[in-house]
Amino acid sequence: GVVSGGVDHIRRCYGNNECRVLYTDPAGNPGEDTVAIPENGDTSAVLRSYLDKGVKINSFQEVIPSMNDIFIKLVKEDR
Repeated sequence: GVVSGGVDHIRRCYGNNECRVLYTDPAGNPGEDTVAIPENGDTSAVLRSYLDKGVKINSFQEVIPSMNDIFIKLVKEDR
């Protein structure tokens, strides 16, 4: 298939609607999770679930695939 558009647009279109959460648990241990972003796009429930556990959120960001990851995915789909 042919993909067109700007790099940022393509990367966002092929994302998996996931975010990466880096946190520190109440015992001081670091952790990292990749979680699904709700269909409505409201990430506050995701953040609240971590805060309710007493963890400190260090980083919360959308996972956006690299152009290389997108290329590999498209090549596999074309087979």
